[in-house]
Amino acid sequence: MRVVNANWAWPTWAGEEDPVQNETRFGEAGGKLFMALLLGLGVMHVAMSVQAQSGSVADLEQISEMTGLTASAEAVSPDCAFSDLYQVYLCGPTAQRQRAPADPSARAAAISELIGEDGALFIPDSFNQRIMVFSAITGDLLDQAFIELDEVATGTVIHAILSSSETVLISDQTRNVVHEYRLDGEYLGVFAPAGGADTAIMQNIRGIALRPNGHLLVSVAGGGNADSIAEFDLNGNFVGNFVGNASGGLASPFDVYERPNVDWLVSSINSNQVLNYQWATGAPIGIFAPISSFPQQIHEIGNGNILVGNFSGTPGVYEFESDGTPVGVYNPEGISNYRGVFELPNGNILTATSGGVFEIDREGNLVETKFTGQSRFIQFVALRPDSVFADRFEVD
Repeated sequence: MRVVNANWAWPTWAGEEDPVQNETRFGEAGGKLFMALLLGLGVMHVAMSVQAQSGSVADLEQISEMTGLTASAEAVSPDCAFSDLYQVYLCGPTAQRQRAPADPSARAAAISELIGEDGALFIPDSFNQRIMVFSAITGDLLDQAFIELDEVATGTVIHAILSSSETVLISDQTRNVVHEYRLDGEYLGVFAPAGGADTAIMQNIRGIALRPNGHLLVSVAGGGNADSIAEFDLNGNFVGNFVGNASGGLASPFDVYERPNVDWLVSSINSNQVLNYQWATGAPIGIFAPISSFPQQIHEIGNGNILVGNFSGTPGVYEFESDGTPVGVYNPEGISNYRGVFELPNGNILTATSGGVFEIDREGNLVETKFTGQSRFIQFVALRPDSVFADRFEVD
């Protein structure tokens, strides 16, 4: 086990607008849609370790992660646009996305776990635009294409959760909306903001959560409402910010996580911190813990400790006691770019990264590779059996 002991500072870039300007090159197929997606990134408050002009792998990975696009020192495809803000090209997918064939047996296995007493895990495959289901007991992949997402409507998906009515809400970093799907895979459209994307409300969004009243909370990094946690009612209407703009030092939030009747924890990537806010009001409390230097998903385990997936700087799964005291950093050789985190019943950790889904232990060992591919936040899901068979699923 390696104890947290890192000091990695990022100089701040401020006052820059429109990440994509000039020298823009697009292919005919999808060019206009991709341009709208790029311009939708809006104002970004960014911190970076070194100059983007260097084109280093670490910088390109960080820019890609911040924006949801693929950063490149060169225009690697017709669907690339030069960004004055980052001094690199931002590109759409550089490889063909793969649609998985229907697998009734895999779907049946996923349904059985989802409605069982142990539940299951949703993990988005952001490259192939689908929601996968994994076992919450073993971490094994059950169905790699439980929900195939609409290719036209979908950009880079980060987090999939259940709504209070048992539909699936999915945050889309580059389309600036939260999509809604039925559990049988039917696309219901944009849930929030009601009426469609509105960059005055949210832009460059990441992790999401539900308040006890069923209202949706969304991490907002860009646009006219940057550095906030936006709140939406049961119909997707914006009702204001639960956490105000830059409140408590919030700078580019990546996840929002509830500790019931205690507080809300929010990962803040440009301040290299996990912050906490009052449970009932969203008012700032203070710094839960510093972290180096790109904290993403937050997860509370059975003993009250907190796990955080940290993408870069000193990468790994960070563990803290309930008061923020560091416990350890777990980073097996060959794994990097940590995003999602979840503790399995055997005490090992399931983590989702840019390279796949892995089971690791607290001694720094890779136990097993569960999936290879772009993987995002891990969400525990348990369904009500009475509603599942009434109108949610049909198993072939």
